Amino acid sequence: MMGIWWTARRTSGLINYLKNNFRVFVRSTAQLTRPAGGAIMTVVAIGITLALPALLYVVTDNIDQLGRNWETRAQVNLFLVKNVENPAALQARLQSLKEIDRIDAVSPDQGLSDFKKYSGFARASDLLDANPLPWTLVVHFTREHSNIEAVQRFIDRAAQLPEVDNVRSDVLWLKRLTAVVEIGHRLVWVLAILLGLAVVVIISNTVRLAILSRTHEIEVIKLIGGTDRFIRRPFLYQGFVQGALGAVTAVLLTTICIEALREPITGLVGEYGSGYRLVGLSWTNAGVLFALGSGLGWVASRWSVGRHLKDIEP
Repeated sequence: MMGIWWTARRTSGLINYLKNNFRVFVRSTAQLTRPAGGAIMTVVAIGITLALPALLYVVTDNIDQLGRNWETRAQVNLFLVKNVENPAALQARLQSLKEIDRIDAVSPDQGLSDFKKYSGFARASDLLDANPLPWTLVVHFTREHSNIEAVQRFIDRAAQLPEVDNVRSDVLWLKRLTAVVEIGHRLVWVLAILLGLAVVVIISNTVRLAILSRTHEIEVIKLIGGTDRFIRRPFLYQGFVQGALGAVTAVLLTTICIEALREPITGLVGEYGSGYRLVGLSWTNAGVLFALGSGLGWVASRWSVGRHLKDIEP
């Protein structure tokens, strides 16, 4: 019986604790709406601050995905020397390599026909006395070997073949793109840290002003025995709510920016024969941003209350 009574008492105490915290949370949130203009400006400022690294993260992630999309269909063009009349033997040797999926042989006549069709210089090419184009081997790689390192190794070996006059590939461009993406990822971390500190400063200053505006109320609470923990709780909830609302605003701003850029970027990428579509914030990323904003709000308010509450004594 004592065990049942003790369990019921603990359960009742927990329920009362949760009810009290919920009431404090509601009152603290309601107090944010009283100076409506100031609260809205604070939330918007936090949202813009958090949206900047989030938007940069989305941009670099899309560039990274675009590079990976290229890797899944990597190919290298081998331009053979002019005296090669039939590349079948070379094609068979290269086809036996494990990293090669298939090789398409493009004859000089077919190459000239394609040049007339796609280059826009059909009339100028008709003035040529002879076909200057060589045989071309278009090498397609398997999915497992469509990475930069494997393609570069093949290019280095192919350039040494006596039948090959020139090698062309987008691997150099992809290397530069990868370097840009790496710089972008590091810049995201730098901006996230700096702007996270800015969010802490914004919220801590807002909480400081709220504490100063309620100095007399805090003094009265302390006179009747209120503890610092009791006084601190509503300010912690205020900081938490401000950070959470700022994170929601950041998600909305980032989504709006991505949607505004989606159509022109999709059209530009489509000009290069890619069906890639711009990707926005995922639900996971939005959840991380929400947790970051609310967490920064909690930390900032706790730090600000700890600094200023001890200076108020009845």
